[in-house]
Amino acid sequence: MRRFRCRFLPLACLVLLVPVLFGCAGRGTVRDASFFAMDTVIAVRAALTDPAEASRVFGVCEDAVREAEAALSAHGDSPLFRFNGGEIDALALDGLLGDCIRTSLAVMDATEDAFDCTLGPLARLWNVTGGGPKPTDDAIREALTHTGRACYDFSPDRVTRLDSEAALDFGGIGKGAAADLLAERLGDDPALAWAVCSLGGNIALIGTKPDGEEFRVGVRDPMDPAGQIGVLTLAGGFVSVSGSYERYFEEDGVRYHHIFDGRTGCPAESGLVSAAVIAENGTLADALSTALFVMGEEGAADLYAAGTFAFEALLVGEDGHIVLTPGLAGRFEPRADVNVTSISIPD
Repeated sequence: MRRFRCRFLPLACLVLLVPVLFGCAGRGTVRDASFFAMDTVIAVRAALTDPAEASRVFGVCEDAVREAEAALSAHGDSPLFRFNGGEIDALALDGLLGDCIRTSLAVMDATEDAFDCTLGPLARLWNVTGGGPKPTDDAIREALTHTGRACYDFSPDRVTRLDSEAALDFGGIGKGAAADLLAERLGDDPALAWAVCSLGGNIALIGTKPDGEEFRVGVRDPMDPAGQIGVLTLAGGFVSVSGSYERYFEEDGVRYHHIFDGRTGCPAESGLVSAAVIAENGTLADALSTALFVMGEEGAADLYAAGTFAFEALLVGEDGHIVLTPGLAGRFEPRADVNVTSISIPD
C-alpha cells in the first residue's frame, strides 16, 4: 500500500489584496498582520485612521479568533472536547457555541443533512489531517451508526448526548463563526476604516473603502491552488470556500479529502471541486459552502431557488467549469480560459 501524507494549503492567499495607495490620513493607512490559529494562517489587512492603533486593532483580531477557537475546538480542554469525551453531560446553547449549533441545525434541516455537525466519528475515523489511512467499509458503517440527530437531544437551551460514541464537530462552521466574531469586534472600532480578514477558506470584508470602492477577492483555482480562476468584486459581507483541494491524503493513487457525505460515510463525490458562498453572516456562509459542495450543482440550484437562506454562490466543477448564482452577475471577472455559466434555477 502506498500512502502519502495529507496536504495543507496556505489558504490565507485566497484573498487577492490589490495594492492601493492612500494619500491622506482620513482614508486610512494600510497595515498587515498575520498569526497562526485554528490550524491555519490568519491574515488581516486593515486601513487605520490612526496608525498608532495598529497593535491594538490587530490584538483585537487575534483575541477574537482565539476566543472562537477555544469555544469551538474539538481538542484540548474545550467544553466541546469534554462533551464529546463524556466528561460533561450537556452543552448550553449560549454564546458562540450556541449560535453554531442553531445555525447547524437550520442548515441541516434545509439541506437534508448535506451539512452535518454530527459527523465527528467519521472525521476521527478517516483522520485526514493525520494522513489516513482509508478505513475499512465495516469501520465506516460502524461510525455511521454514531452520527445523526438521533444521537442527541437538542432542546431549546441545551444539547445532551444520547450515544456515548457520538461526537459533534464544528470544523465545517467554526472559521465562519470566528469571522463573525471578528467583524463584530471590529465593526464599530473608531480606528478602523476597513479590513479584509482571511481565516483559511473564510473571508470577512469589514467596513467601507473610500469613494465607494468595492473589495476585490481572488478565488483559488482548485486545479492549481497556486493560481486563481478569477476575482470577485463585493461591497462587503463574508465569503466561505469549501474544496477538495484544501485537506486530503492520497492512498494507492486515490485522493481522500476532508468533506464527508453523511449518507455514505466517505468523502463527498458531487461533481464539484470547490464551492464558494457569499452571505451577510459568516457562520451561515461556512455551513452553506460545505452543504453545497456535498449537494452538487443541482442541489445547490434547488436550495438557492427555495430562498430559505440569502446567499450567492460560485461553484467549480471537476472539469473546471464555473457556475454562478444570478446575484453574482457582473461581479466575477474570470480568467480568460475559464468557462462561466449562470446556475440553472428550477421553475
